[in-house]
Amino acid sequence: MEAEIDGEKLSDEELAGIIVLLLLGGMDTTAGLTGNAFLRIDADPALRRRLIEDPDVPESATEEFLRHDTRCRG
Repeated sequence: MEAEIDGEKLSDEELAGIIVLLLLGGMDTTAGLTGNAFLRIDADPALRRRLIEDPDVPESATEEFLRHDTRCRG
């Protein structure tokens, strides 16, 4: 909130714009990850079973979904 550009503090309007962009970027990333993960899980019954049966898998699976399934599948 104390950021400066060329020695001048950002205005409230500039700060609000930055905050909105950060929020929208976070929501879009989360929605994309969730949608692509559901598509992948739906297409792979063995993966679905493994996610349900092993409580340690979902954490590492999230990283793999981010790494492997980042493209949009509209």
